[in-house]
Amino acid sequence: MSLSEQNRVDHMTETQTHKALEIIRQFRMFDWRAMILLSLTLLLGLIIGVSQPRGSVRFGRISIQKGDAPAFVLQEVNLSARVQAVVQRLFGTNVDAAADRSPYYVIGDFNDDRREDLLVLVRVKGPRGGLPKEVSVLNPWHLESTSSNAASVLALAVVHGSSEGWDTLTPSGRFLLADKEFFSTPIWEQSAGAPISLMKKHLTMPARRVVLPKMAKGDAVGLGTEAGIDIVLYWDGKTYRIYEPKEEP
Repeated sequence: MSLSEQNRVDHMTETQTHKALEIIRQFRMFDWRAMILLSLTLLLGLIIGVSQPRGSVRFGRISIQKGDAPAFVLQEVNLSARVQAVVQRLFGTNVDAAADRSPYYVIGDFNDDRREDLLVLVRVKGPRGGLPKEVSVLNPWHLESTSSNAASVLALAVVHGSSEGWDTLTPSGRFLLADKEFFSTPIWEQSAGAPISLMKKHLTMPARRVVLPKMAKGDAVGLGTEAGIDIVLYWDGKTYRIYEPKEEP
C-alpha cells in the first residue's frame, strides 16, 4: 500500500471511529446505533491496526479509553490478540495470522470432542520445513503440482483444543492446510475480507443451505470459491477433507 493510500485509510478509520464515539457519548450507553456503527467500522476493514496499551484500546491512530469502548469491542480485540499469539506460539515465527482480513478466524468443534478448536487464515513467510515438528502439513485440495506457477503464501492453521481449549501449550493437534493453486484466486488474494464461515454440525435453525457430508465428525468450515459456491472443509476422524456441493450458487 502506498503512503497516500495508507493516509486515506487512516483518515477513514479516524472519521468512522470518531462518529461512533460521538454517538456513544451522546446517549451515555451503547444503544443499537452505536453498536451497528462500530460493527460496520470493524467489518469494512477500516481498522488497520489494533493494539492495547494499558488503560486504552487503539483503532488505527485513535486511542479509545476502555471506559468509552463497548464490551463487545474489547472482547473482540482481546480474542484477536489471543489468536495471533497462539499462531506464533504453536506454528513458529514463519507463520503470521492474516489479521488484516475480516473474518480471519473461526472457532468451532471440528473433531467433535466437545472442546473448542481454532482455524486461522495465515501467511507462511518461510519454508514449510521450518515449522515445528508437531505441525502436520496437509493438502486436502490436491490442486497444487510441482509444475505450478502459483505463489500464494496463504494457508489455514488449525488447532485442535485440549481440555484447556485452543489457547494452550499442549493442543491435541495442529495442522497447516496449504495449496498455492487454491489460494491464488482473486477471492482469496485480492479481497479485503476472507471467505471463511463456520458451519455448525448440529444447527437446526435456520435451515442449512449446504448439507454437511456424513463423514464430517464435527463442525465444518465453508470456503469461498470464484464460482460462488462454498466448498466444505471437514475433519473425517483422521484428516481434513474437502467436500464440493453439487448445487447452483
